[in-house]
Amino acid sequence: MAAARAQVDDLGHALASGARFTVAPGWRVETLPDGVRVMGPEGHLEVHLVETTGPDLEVAIGEAWRSRAPDFDRGPARSSALPLRNGWTEVRRVQYETSPHENRWVQATGVRTPDGRGVVLLLNVPADHAQRRQSELKLLIDSVMAPGFTPERYAGREVQPLDASRLDQVRTWIREAKAETDLPGVAVALFDRDILLMAEGFGVREVGKDDPITADTPFLIASNTKSLTTLLLAKLVEEERFEWDDPVTEVYPAFRLGDEATTAQVRMRHLVCACTGLPRQDNEWLFTYHEASPRQALDVLGTMQPTTGFGELYQYSNPLAAAAGFVGAHAVFPDLELGLAYDRAMQTRVFEPLGMTQTTFDFEVAAADGAASPHGWDASVTHVPITNTINRNVHPVRPAGGAWSTVRDYARYVQLELAQGALPDGGIYLDAPSIQERHRQQIRIDQRSGYGMGLVVTDVKGVQVVSHGGALVGFTSNFFFVPEAGVGGVVMTNADIGWTLTTRFSAFVMELLYADDTPEALADVKVKARNARASMIEDRKTWQLPVSEAHIGMLARHYRSKELGDIVVKQSEEGRLYFATGGWTTEVATKLNPDGSLSFVILEPGLLGYTFSAGQPDGMFEALALHEPQRTYVFEALER
Repeated sequence: MAAARAQVDDLGHALASGARFTVAPGWRVETLPDGVRVMGPEGHLEVHLVETTGPDLEVAIGEAWRSRAPDFDRGPARSSALPLRNGWTEVRRVQYETSPHENRWVQATGVRTPDGRGVVLLLNVPADHAQRRQSELKLLIDSVMAPGFTPERYAGREVQPLDASRLDQVRTWIREAKAETDLPGVAVALFDRDILLMAEGFGVREVGKDDPITADTPFLIASNTKSLTTLLLAKLVEEERFEWDDPVTEVYPAFRLGDEATTAQVRMRHLVCACTGLPRQDNEWLFTYHEASPRQALDVLGTMQPTTGFGELYQYSNPLAAAAGFVGAHAVFPDLELGLAYDRAMQTRVFEPLGMTQTTFDFEVAAADGAASPHGWDASVTHVPITNTINRNVHPVRPAGGAWSTVRDYARYVQLELAQGALPDGGIYLDAPSIQERHRQQIRIDQRSGYGMGLVVTDVKGVQVVSHGGALVGFTSNFFFVPEAGVGGVVMTNADIGWTLTTRFSAFVMELLYADDTPEALADVKVKARNARASMIEDRKTWQLPVSEAHIGMLARHYRSKELGDIVVKQSEEGRLYFATGGWTTEVATKLNPDGSLSFVILEPGLLGYTFSAGQPDGMFEALALHEPQRTYVFEALER
């Protein structure tokens, strides 16, 4: 298959009140007296839209459940106000208690207008099917618009210059958003095709120390490495090392994905398009990185199988993106080890031509250059520094997310995108069609966005924005550029909660560029940061620490998963319980689930809240389970 399938038009619908919503092709809509029922193609997914009246959304949500599922009796785990959208003046989501083995998504989202008219969306579905069709579920949920609402449009407006006054507004926004999220540090760059308009740091590299964040402070940029990797591939296509539609096995004969039939379908572009149907499977490298290599990372792909058809649905895959970089580099340096080949290819084909002297895959070099320290919440929901040891899990798969960079250095790359492949000195790095090929949508993400090749292309109120984000333990980042306006930006933070800022920074800049009538970006940051903190505080209330001696006594001393390796159970002299894997050790708490089963909760900052399900606490725990929506990993007891 050479390219993603052609996009079929979505189907628009209206409720009796005039509220509108959109469903993807293949979904069915059944009209009911108080709304509709929307059903997914396979019949496993149902979303109920219930029209309501009244001033209290929580009451309306309860009434909606009684209307559509009279026997529904789950308790709410949390209720959160969400950022306003689509003409609604209140948006609220309630998530309900589930137990790990159920593997279900259960939630309700309510929206209403000032006069009390509203809609409640009810979701009680298997998590595996929901994750496969998450893009289509998101399309439906995000599309619900208030009666008579007309979305604001930027298209056709005059672009406002990022002059000194507006750059001061950027600084003010960053300071306010940083304060709302209690971030240790933020670095920001804004630029046009030729000039760096702003490159500054805010805050500190590490909590409790005075070293400031600057425009030259290295951050681990995580998945923003993917865009650099696809730039390398485009350069190699230009060199005629391979074509985008060449079978991967012609470039690297040892490549395997799932079975022979699946492997035969995979073309070079499929490694970076998020369109193969391969689900997100990151635990293999999170748990086994201490003994992994790029070759082993490629070998693991042979055990993975897509769960949806090629070109059918968006499913993000780090292992495939890693394979892209290693396979591409092998075409240039076939005699080198895969990781060394990739490092050399990136240095000679990307970093040196673009003048990116501060970008590296070497943790020690980044540290010597004054890298920011990662931060995460501890069990008291306070930011603390995290050791970078856990982030070394990305090194064996570094084309997907292992680069360190600074906002000043990364801006050089984004300026190249804006300049359609032209270098600052007037030379041509890549021709415009080669740059643009990576921007072309390969698969649809949601109503407004599609995935190209390591790049997200979004319609923001009628204006195209190209972007990508990245997150690893204690680091978040994002970049964007607006071809029409000729402006781009980069933002990096050194804490997990930084996603609330980085994901809305481009929206704020767009508000400035297009003189938005109703700016929302800062309010969104405040709501999301408040909800994240409240959610963690509520989760913390369900954990028991220290772990009871009775529960410790039910554990084996050693567990093993054939995919993820070993967990060794340890107890400190003070009686604290620890789990040790090959690459990291963490204290754990316990959590009693609604069905009476027990889970062990990781307390390590950056991994806080990660859980292992142990079953009913009425005997010995013969296995621990780590649940992903589309896969469960089982650690079996080896010794007591």
